[in-house]
Parts: sequence; C-alpha cells; structure tokens
Amino acid sequence: MNVPPAPDLAPTGPEGAPWPVTTWYGAVETEFTAVFVQDLWSTPLRTAAAHWLGPAAVHYVEAMPGRKYRAVLPWLTLGRPNRLVHRCLVPELMFAVFYCLDDLLDRKRVRYGTATAYAAHGRGELTRSLEAARRGVPRSGPLAGLPGALWEECVTGMADGQSQRHALTTDAFSWERYTEAARRRTAFVGRAWADVLTAGCDPRAAAFVTTAYPWCAEAGQLRNDLRNTTARESRDGGRRHSDLGDGRVTAVSGLLWRRADPADRQWLARRVWGRGPLGAEALVRVDRMLEHYAVRSHVAMATGRLTRRIRAALDAIEDPRVRAVWDAWVTRQLEVGVRHDYGHGRGNASVSRFRSAVAELRGPAGRTDTE
Repeated sequence: MNVPPAPDLAPTGPEGAPWPVTTWYGAVETEFTAVFVQDLWSTPLRTAAAHWLGPAAVHYVEAMPGRKYRAVLPWLTLGRPNRLVHRCLVPELMFAVFYCLDDLLDRKRVRYGTATAYAAHGRGELTRSLEAARRGVPRSGPLAGLPGALWEECVTGMADGQSQRHALTTDAFSWERYTEAARRRTAFVGRAWADVLTAGCDPRAAAFVTTAYPWCAEAGQLRNDLRNTTARESRDGGRRHSDLGDGRVTAVSGLLWRRADPADRQWLARRVWGRGPLGAEALVRVDRMLEHYAVRSHVAMATGRLTRRIRAALDAIEDPRVRAVWDAWVTRQLEVGVRHDYGHGRGNASVSRFRSAVAELRGPAGRTDTE
C-alpha cells in the first residue's frame, strides 16, 4: 500500500490564510496542532495508522481543523510520558473512525470547509476503515501498544450511539432523548481520556473528565446544530439549514418541528423537510420561524449552561496551567460560534496565558519521558 506524504498541518482559515493566533480560535488551533505534529504524530505511527485504518481515517486525523486537542490534552496534562503515547492517540484515531461512519451515513462531502474522506477517497475506503477498526488493534508494529480492550469498547459504543442518533424521528423527538443520544454518540472520547489519565496516575483529571465529558459531548453537538443555521456553514462550503433540507433530526430541527403550529409544520413537511437545498424564500421563512418559536435561543442557552458546569468542574484540577489548556478547549470548542464569533479573544490576556501554559507544560524539548 502506498502511503501518501504527510500534508502541512498548519491550521488555516476559510480563505487558506493562517488563523490569527491572537484569537481564541487561532491560538487553540495553532498550539494544539503544533504539539500534536511535533510530539505525537510521528512518521512511523502515521505510516502504521495508514496501513491499518487506511487513507480515509488518516485524512480525518490530518485534514479536519480543530481536532488535535483529543490527543494533546491528556499528553500535556500528564507531562508527556512516552509510555502513554498510544493511549493518548486512541481518542484521535477513534474520532477519525467516527467521521468515517458519520460521513458514510450522511454522505457528507464538506466538513468545516474541508473535503471529507467520502469526497476525497470514496465510499469504499470509508467502509474499509470501519472494517479494520472493528477487527481490533494491530498485534505487531508501531501501533501494537494500543489498548485492545478499550479500543473494542469504544468502537462498540460509537456504533451504538450512531444507531441511536439515526433512529430518531421528528414524531419521537424529545429534548431529553436527543441530548442523551448526543452524549452517547461520542462518549468514547471521555472513556479514552479517563483511561489515559488514570494510567498516568492523575486521578483528579480523570475525575474531571468522568464528570464533565457528558456535558462536553452534549454541548459540542448543540454547537454543531446551531452552526448549521448560520452563514458560517455556507462560508465553509456547506449549506445553511441542510439538516432540515436533508430531513435530519437535530436539536434545532427537532425542536422547531415540536414547537411549530399545525400550519407551519405542514409547510415544513411539504416544502422543506427532506426536500434538499432550501431556496432564498424558504431560508428567510425558516429563520423567522426559528426566532418566533425561540429555537435558536433555547439551544444557545442550553449550551451556555453546560459550559458553566464544565468550568465549575475544572476547579478540581490544581495546576493552573492544566486548567488553562482544558478551559481553552472549552472556549474554542463550545463557545466560539455560539456566544462569540471566530475573531473573539483578540487582545485578551487569557489567550496569552493559554499559550504560555502550553509552552510550560510541553517544555523546551517537546516530547520527553518524565517518569
């Protein structure tokens, strides 16, 4: 199998220019990507991942913006111990498999302004990646140190969560059922984080993850649902309100359907739901309905409540540098695009504190073993 060369993973904005590191989005994107590439994503591990999971999964590891924190957060928290590199990579590799399944089901061709592996490599490669993941971890080679039992547990939970999500219908929608499915859908990230933090003898951080990750998973899904209603979706190559046009139940589409009066619901069923891209008039009417039925504000306020819970739970972590890197992830992942725009943080001293915390936790030599 020919392994494609590693791309330049420097994070860029929608026009291809680097994100300004003075903003929260740019700082988190830049710092976490740099640590991931320099400390964790070595050539032997990348090659082994390509041979095991195929180019589709590697595409998601390397091409999707805003995702390197999954491996970097436990890596920095634990002081970069070499013996835990494989465990730190589990949530990142598993999320690449999750994207394969998600885009295979939704046939999504653009995500965050970047071509998906469905578009770049085709359905067959996504299927191949999923089949390889289900067979378990490699028994030899650079990735033989991956925890097999944890990997199998995560694959099973991911598949179950996706099935639960796709089984939702508008008639059966309830806020509680939807958010439960959202938490279960990516619960494998929290499970993998708790595992590596426990293995690294950091019970406080592991307890924080166990408590807070369900809120993170729920808030992250709500943020994505809101994002689909904004111009940001169009600028990144997607279609605004594509969830409605594709007939997909989300927090926004499900809540709108439940709250709409009979006339509006009939119009949604006849002109919008599952009818493909919305025309200009339909977009205007849907936006008005979302405001009239207070759908956007409901989802945004729910996201804000979850974010406050996560921040309160962070107080259990004593090291202020570790708190800073986890809190920056919350800021970038759960607030930018909901409470703040993508230029938020410019001139904010807390952005500088975050970047300093990353540098101090990483140390001058980068990857080292402190044990």
